[in-house]
Amino acid sequence: MPQWIYQEPKTILEYANALVSVFLIDAFVLFVVLWLSAFGLLPPIVAVPRAALTPIEAIIVAPLLEEIVFRAAPLWFTRKLSRDETLLGVVIITSSFFFALIHNGQMQLAIQGIGGVLLCALYLKCGGMRGVLFTPLVVVTMYHMIWNFTVLTIVFALSR
Repeated sequence: MPQWIYQEPKTILEYANALVSVFLIDAFVLFVVLWLSAFGLLPPIVAVPRAALTPIEAIIVAPLLEEIVFRAAPLWFTRKLSRDETLLGVVIITSSFFFALIHNGQMQLAIQGIGGVLLCALYLKCGGMRGVLFTPLVVVTMYHMIWNFTVLTIVFALSR
């Protein structure tokens, strides 16, 4: 694991810095994919999920459930059962792949897969490397809620 992942935030400002850093990387990946898609270099992105969610479900319920299932449970159990970083890497890739898989579409697989890895890194950085459960779960869930709110706002604005 990279050394920065062991440097756990200690202040609100350090947590905010971690959140903003991940948000900027996530936004950059989304921008590049959208740009490549707009110029026909990648297939178009399908923004409508199979089962349409209400805004409350998309912004509050889905992030909480997804973070428990795809980040907190696998990463927490892995850190509790083993300190093997290779195993942790396999769990990160596997949980990110399945996280991406539930967001149908080829492009969602790429965007959500990278997003899943970033959320795993944020989870581990915010206490997950020590085997803490609650604080990292709150941080990644808040991030996920903010991200979904941002994306829904953009989709709504562009659809008008």
